[in-house]
Amino acid sequence: MDASQLGFRSYFDYVLCIRTFHFLQRPVEALQGMLSALKQGGEALVTFETDNFLRRFLLFFGIGTSEQYYYKIPDVEELFLKAGFRVARSGSVMRIPVTVYRRCPRLFLPILIRFERLWPLPMHDYVLGLK
Repeated sequence: MDASQLGFRSYFDYVLCIRTFHFLQRPVEALQGMLSALKQGGEALVTFETDNFLRRFLLFFGIGTSEQYYYKIPDVEELFLKAGFRVARSGSVMRIPVTVYRRCPRLFLPILIRFERLWPLPMHDYVLGLK
């Protein structure tokens, strides 16, 4: 379904948008659709790829391509406010790219998880909004 026209009115307690928000061309309209689908007091959680120096550096030098938008938490919080939400909280989901986790041998996963705390640049963040 088109997120801006979900076809539900005050129906859900929770709406989740996991790992897709950064592909939306009209994010405010999508958030407004999510808002209208929520019951009063409902919550919407959105995760998104982050904008950071490392990502910009790699893209600038042609290492990888991108057809998505990269956000910082304050940018997405502002989109939530424009759509009519109250922002409850926000933060980082993952600091190391998901691809690294997917390709990491199981034996080394505990080491990678410990290393993640030291990695300085978040790769995947979230914003939680309330209706």
